Amino acid sequence: MDEGRTAIELTINKFGRVVDCIVTESSGSSELDTATCRNVRSRARFRPAFDAKGEAIASKYETAVRWKLDARPTPEAFGAAFSFTVTEYGTVEDCEVSGMIGTVPKALLAQNPCTRNAKYEPFLDENGNPVRRRVTQSYSTDVMEIPDMD
Repeated sequence: MDEGRTAIELTINKFGRVVDCIVTESSGSSELDTATCRNVRSRARFRPAFDAKGEAIASKYETAVRWKLDARPTPEAFGAAFSFTVTEYGTVEDCEVSGMIGTVPKALLAQNPCTRNAKYEPFLDENGNPVRRRVTQSYSTDVMEIPDMD
């Protein structure tokens, strides 16, 4: 995804709705320019302008949208391990968190088989029969200092 500033000119009808959007200064990204007009057309609402007689009229409005990506946070060291049994039916039993160190990412916690009704294809023995198996899933991120080479 890109970053940039898209300047636009809007045409507002007498009911306060955006009826036209023209990019007057591109961000350099056609995706951002298109998204700017698409979002403004679907979300923006205005009070209509009025003429000297006090009647609602169409008008123009100029503005700009700045698109900026948030910086990713610095990776932190963490470790997590989940142990569980997959039954011959593919269900999970005896699930336990067997290790958790540091701040575990939320996306990983959401995959924790102990807190959701996980269902797997059963393991099969050499004859193709479903069997129980103990599974341990381990995840980690290590952050290490780099020694000076001076």
